[in-house]
Amino acid sequence: MGVIGALGDVATSLGRELFGFLIRSDPKIAELAGRSGVTMDTLEAAPPEALSAILERAARSGAIDPRDANNITIQIAKDAQEAVPDNVASFADAQSDQMVSKIKGVLEDMPYTMNLPYEVGQKLNSEGRLPLPIGTNMMPPSGKGRPEDVYKISGYKADPNNPDIYGYEITSREDDVSYIGVSDPKMGIKEKRPDMVAGWKAALGPQGSERLDYTPPDWQRTETPRIVRTPEDQNAIDQEYNDLFGALPTAPAMPTLKIDNPGGDWLQSKLRRALETREGARPNTYQSTLGSGEGVTGYFRGPLALNPNMLADIPGSLGEELFRPDPVKIDRLRRSIAEEGYDELSGTVLIQVREDGVPFVVEGNHRIIEGIESGRPTIPVEIKYLRGAEDVDGPLSPAALGVPR
Repeated sequence: MGVIGALGDVATSLGRELFGFLIRSDPKIAELAGRSGVTMDTLEAAPPEALSAILERAARSGAIDPRDANNITIQIAKDAQEAVPDNVASFADAQSDQMVSKIKGVLEDMPYTMNLPYEVGQKLNSEGRLPLPIGTNMMPPSGKGRPEDVYKISGYKADPNNPDIYGYEITSREDDVSYIGVSDPKMGIKEKRPDMVAGWKAALGPQGSERLDYTPPDWQRTETPRIVRTPEDQNAIDQEYNDLFGALPTAPAMPTLKIDNPGGDWLQSKLRRALETREGARPNTYQSTLGSGEGVTGYFRGPLALNPNMLADIPGSLGEELFRPDPVKIDRLRRSIAEEGYDELSGTVLIQVREDGVPFVVEGNHRIIEGIESGRPTIPVEIKYLRGAEDVDGPLSPAALGVPR
């Protein structure tokens, strides 16, 4: 196996070799990695979760085929399981350390943002673009509610040269500082909820988010200029790409996407009914999030094998993100898996995508959490598109999943 960067005689695992190839061959992915502190010189020491997060952003931004990103993520996870450090008692301990590392700052302070003067920060706050007040408690995606998990918003940050790039500075009890973005066209960050930022949940109480005057980002993504290479350079990159990806285990075939959308009056009636149902529904009910399950216009002819980390921020159809994980349910699931094994057939997650492209977990909130905590490369997921959602951009749209239409 090859050697990367300044690591000298340290052999590089296959997954990290593939990641290094991406950095060397694609400036856009190199830029995404660099913003999270991952370069050729730091690649070997980077936590697997950090590399997975970078690959997910690259796939969402169109810099890499989502299937290739998923393959590399799977390989990195396998490499981690095979190479337990000498000073670590077990992979479970190493995995726990990696999760703590993720919670306490995998998303490092973006180099192109800066702390804003008080007046500028307050202006973003008063305009509703950064509506959360200074001092708001923020729970990380994998937080358990313990005091040491809680960060506080300590500042407003933005790119002085790009008004569409902004977010929050957050600080832990130990004064660890991180950045969570609300808007960034370069990285495809466009938060739709004021109380959920990069998977972090604001502690606002049951009705807290309803009292916030939020102005979501409204930028439109532009096409990235195509890189022009000489035929010789392109042939060399293509050969290296084929050599490296040929060493990967073959990914499961993508199930066929079935579309059945009559459109016209039929579709309009389903849209009207869903909207009326949502408007009259109680908060945190299926009716308030999805309206109804009527009007399935797209679905896959079998479960998809998806990395659970890409599902971590998807809300539940009953507002489960407000209280998940439920200690009783997650403990029951863990015991069942420990005693009977992991049953993919009966453990399929069900996600429905609303007509505006927003997905909701209908079944399997705790399966997703267990998959992340256990380091599973993939979990089975059934996706249904409601009322034309298959034609709308979103985190789980067919295009984002790399499914041809």
